[in-house]
Amino acid sequence: MSKIALLSCTSRKKAYKCQAKELYLESPRFRLAYSLAKLVADKIFILSAKYGLVSEDRVIVPYNETLIEKSTRERREWGDTVLNQLSKVSDLEQG
Repeated sequence: MSKIALLSCTSRKKAYKCQAKELYLESPRFRLAYSLAKLVADKIFILSAKYGLVSEDRVIVPYNETLIEKSTRERREWGDTVLNQLSKVSDLEQG
């Protein structure tokens, strides 16, 4: 069974369209978390407030969106979307 790391997106981003793993490298916290994830996980995904579950290699455009500014209903919908996306890349029933 492969190990998956889920990293949080950050407000600090590159100013241009690029792979997700590069987009968030402006943040020291993300750089540290990403370095650790590379050591312990087989797959890395980023939890993006805008895009949901994002593979590290997916090319995305910069955005300025957070879950804090979303309503309770919108956060629940985001969570449901992420769980759905995660179920497509991992068996959530396995421990």
